[in-house]
Amino acid sequence: MRKFVVFLAGILVFFVLGSCSFRINHGLGDLELIKPIDGEKVSRFPTFVWKASDPDRDDKLSWKLYVEPDSSKSILMATGTMNPGLEASWTVPESSPLDKGEFKWYVFVEDMGGATKTSKTASFVTENGTPEVTLMSPKSGENMDTHKVTLSWEMIDPENDKVVARLYVSTSKSKVISMSGITPKYEGTNSSTTLVLDPFKTYYWRVYVKDIYGADDLSDVASFTTGNKAPHVNLLKPTPGSSTDASPTIEWYVKDEDDDALTSYLYLSTNQNLVENESALVYSTKTTGPSNITYKVSNLSSGIYYWKVKVTDGSTSVTKESTFSVEK
Repeated sequence: MRKFVVFLAGILVFFVLGSCSFRINHGLGDLELIKPIDGEKVSRFPTFVWKASDPDRDDKLSWKLYVEPDSSKSILMATGTMNPGLEASWTVPESSPLDKGEFKWYVFVEDMGGATKTSKTASFVTENGTPEVTLMSPKSGENMDTHKVTLSWEMIDPENDKVVARLYVSTSKSKVISMSGITPKYEGTNSSTTLVLDPFKTYYWRVYVKDIYGADDLSDVASFTTGNKAPHVNLLKPTPGSSTDASPTIEWYVKDEDDDALTSYLYLSTNQNLVENESALVYSTKTTGPSNITYKVSNLSSGIYYWKVKVTDGSTSVTKESTFSVEK
């Protein structure tokens, strides 16, 4: 009877042990860095590739990728999971390029059972991309209707680095080509600027760009010819055909879209045929920017008066005429 009980107990232990699963962690196998290889030159957006093996092939492995810009610190770049025996990779995003220089990298891997392994380190060198500049406007050979010209260009840097542009403009093509004996009309990070140049002249221009690491590019040379927009003049008062007292105030408004300085000439006469004669000139003034101009006339006799304003920017003149009467 006792032997039978022992036999039954043995069978019971066999079935209990058989129904239990035991997992033995065999640790991690090889951890290989594949790319960049040691000493490789890469862009500032490198792709890192590695491979880890695990005898327990149903394990899921977690990884951490570290980069060392120098020997004093390690920077955790990314984390993730991978399958044993297959390659894993990670690429530096375009929004956060690495600096230009020499780096080291390694990978830390851990399996589901807590076994860990750290790879050897490999070095790589990041190379800086070259910025590019393209002239946008005015188009080469374009004839402008103004000499207040907005020049624009496109700057592209592969790593989105800060890029500084220098704009060269001159009526001398040779100076623009050589960029010698000429001062930049603009220097900064903008991609456009507005210049007030001389009217009716042909200009040549180009843009030089450089990023923070010294990589640079130079645009082609383009040309454009400036024009001139005529000044605007509006006669305000006296209003046409109106009656005034013997000492009216004459007022007009001037404006120039090219931002030229303007000279206004006021002519006044009772003889319509003489209003364009220099003897009828009673007042002149120079203004800059949009301006309301007034001039007070005194002790006029009764009658009809003809008045004219001529406005010139030095290249183009505009005249406006009107009449008023004086009644005493």
